[in-house]
Amino acid sequence: MRQPSSSMATTVVHDDPIVDGALEWFARLRNEPVDATMQAAFEHWCSLSPRHAQEYRDLEAMWGSTAFRQATEWLQKNDATLVEALESGPRAAEAGARCCSS
Repeated sequence: MRQPSSSMATTVVHDDPIVDGALEWFARLRNEPVDATMQAAFEHWCSLSPRHAQEYRDLEAMWGSTAFRQATEWLQKNDATLVEALESGPRAAEAGARCCSS
């Protein structure tokens, strides 16, 4: 993934525009009121390519998975430790990544 310009520092842009689109729709449909116009636009986007719909379904599956829930719970408990490891350099970040996988 690549980071966009500093004006959007909190946004992560994926290298694949289809994944970007799926992520955007996933966030919009969960965080904004969904009216008929938005629903039609989403359905149109999905119809443009079978891969659009598949990437969206993959995000939904990941979001609902036990592994994702466990990872977010782990991050909530260990966030400060992981951030500290990442800020300490590559070797510390590797150690932090190893502890995340357990």
